[in-house]
Amino acid sequence: SRSRFLFHLGSATPASEDCPEEAYARTEKSLSFSRLRAFAVPGNRDYPNCPDPSLAWKNYTEHLVNIDKKYWTSTSKFQIKRDPERPENFAFIFRRTLFVGLNMVSNEGKSKTATRLEQNLQWASANVQPHKNNIDVIFLMGHGRLEDLPTFRDAIVAKTKGGWKNKLIIYARRAKQTKLVMNVQGAKNFHE
Repeated sequence: SRSRFLFHLGSATPASEDCPEEAYARTEKSLSFSRLRAFAVPGNRDYPNCPDPSLAWKNYTEHLVNIDKKYWTSTSKFQIKRDPERPENFAFIFRRTLFVGLNMVSNEGKSKTATRLEQNLQWASANVQPHKNNIDVIFLMGHGRLEDLPTFRDAIVAKTKGGWKNKLIIYARRAKQTKLVMNVQGAKNFHE
């Protein structure tokens, strides 16, 4: 296989469980068997929907943030950067594609969600700007649907008309069933 890494896009805990630590440990163990370096971003059922969101976030952080460093010790062919404000967010460039993992849960409360989405936008922008001449694709990924996060979506659409206009922008999300949404909000180079 030519694959180099894999992404877990959230919801380590099934909806039928109340976010026990075992669920995070089970997901960590499952990912640890991959021969590919694994990365994880949180989903709605990883902490915001849990009976004790603080404990759930602690469990998620312990088992899944930085999982890419726990089981794959060989040096990679790309430099992985972590957001100092949100260590669950990551970014790296591989073959002229900037991969950006983001905490895109959509059910954390309006104020917290707005702050987090603004931080995510700043993180993505901070990783595009210094590399804009060395990348062709910006591959954003997170759990939530863009239609549930219109402020973030609209900010990315605005960037497609500005400094990101010559880049292909893809947003990948977790979904049971999904269809490709071409030209998000009319932006010809932005797809979900």
